[in-house]
Amino acid sequence: MFFLVLGLTCVFNSVYSVSIQQKIFQDQWDNFKLKYEKLYETPEEETYRMAVYMKNWESILEHNKLYSLNISTYWMDMNEFGDLTDEEFRRYYLMSPELYDSEEAPSDSVPYFENPGLFPLPETVDWRALAAISEVKNQGKCGACYAFTATGALEAQHYLASKRMISLSEQNILDCTCRTREYKNRGCLGGRVDITFNYIIHNAGIDTEASYPYKAAKNRKCNFNTTNIGAIMEKYVKIKRGNEKDLQAAVARVGPVAVMVDANGMKFYSGGLYQNPKCTDKVSHGMLVVGYGKWRNLDYWLVKNSWGIEWGEKGYIMMTRNKKNQCAIASEALYPIV
Repeated sequence: MFFLVLGLTCVFNSVYSVSIQQKIFQDQWDNFKLKYEKLYETPEEETYRMAVYMKNWESILEHNKLYSLNISTYWMDMNEFGDLTDEEFRRYYLMSPELYDSEEAPSDSVPYFENPGLFPLPETVDWRALAAISEVKNQGKCGACYAFTATGALEAQHYLASKRMISLSEQNILDCTCRTREYKNRGCLGGRVDITFNYIIHNAGIDTEASYPYKAAKNRKCNFNTTNIGAIMEKYVKIKRGNEKDLQAAVARVGPVAVMVDANGMKFYSGGLYQNPKCTDKVSHGMLVVGYGKWRNLDYWLVKNSWGIEWGEKGYIMMTRNKKNQCAIASEALYPIV
């Protein structure tokens, strides 16, 4: 009888433990849906999304074990992408690397940054401290990172020249550079920063965000209005491909620099120094380098993203620096001249 009672007690405790775990997970799922305003069309879809969410949570916890053991230098956390598979995340928020492989680059003659190297660079740079960086924006379910990268760089240079921070229109870029005769961006399917800069130069400006707000979808026609121009630029300068020393000098001496990176592993980044040996040289996302420095004696780039302030460190990420151009951060780097 004793063993029977003991066995039943063990079974009860096991069932009770599973029940508690299920309750905790259900509460987490309900809070996730509430926080990010998730709605699903059918019960079947919600069941599927819950399973994806659970799998993502398991991946996050597994990675954070590596961080706790000092094997990884960054940690992850759940965010609005929690109910998306990796393939869906790439489709909605990144762009195809082929845009930088097969798309014809602009034909304009573009100068390269010349690093004089006469004086030592500062150990740390953060252009946010000089109020030269606009607020973190959110591109939504639209691969328009190239537009946010371009506007972020131009907003900074315009501020440094005029001491006026004006938010510029990503929608202007989305609508007016998509598969036209002159410009071959692809709207929400991706684009190039150099093509975007050429548009702004030849168009004699870009409208303000206030006059031409972002919709996270391409409109049927270009609605640029010359009376609403927020900034102009004369030309742009490129960083020699893969040269992190030149990128550092440009960030220190000129200002924020637009870059393209391999962002496939950044989905749940939450803090720390992003080092990913699985990174490739196939760029998939536009970002803005706004500074650099050292973290726990490790070199980093301070990079602004366009996935909202809930992602990363209030919309920013520290990416490893001087590690053989990891994630291709210096492969497609450029900045505007106003």
